Amino acid sequence: MNKEMQRKAVDVYVTVIETLDDNNWTYDRDDENLIIRTGAKGDDLPIQLTISVMADLEAFVITSTLPFEVPDDKITAVYFLVNELNTRFAVGNFEYESEEKIIAFRLNSIFHETEVTKDLVGALIQICCTMVDKYNDRFFLLLKDKIAPEDFFND
Repeated sequence: MNKEMQRKAVDVYVTVIETLDDNNWTYDRDDENLIIRTGAKGDDLPIQLTISVMADLEAFVITSTLPFEVPDDKITAVYFLVNELNTRFAVGNFEYESEEKIIAFRLNSIFHETEVTKDLVGALIQICCTMVDKYNDRFFLLLKDKIAPEDFFND
């Protein structure tokens, strides 16, 4: 990785911090690894966010891990629903991480030859929070047998 890529990554990291500061967010930061951990209060469940700036990929990633594990008897339903959800999205995606048995929402943005502004960062954080808040309670209810997979998309 060259120095220009690292400098650009640090600039993006600073832009993310400034965006959070401008909106009075609290967060923990790991300046060495360019990672920020924060969260928001959703309508039903808390929303955890990890924002990672990756100099070598010239990208930053916002990840929100849902605060519960998927039991073995629900894995097939979760795979199906995650796949179905992802066909409906233009930005971001849900993932089932089988080793950790968790569901996460991930949103990526590259910064190669692109200016990353506070408006862009704020919009991507908002999209991530909106998507997680819309579906985290549905996944939770599914895992607790409160709704059936076929009812997941019913409003």
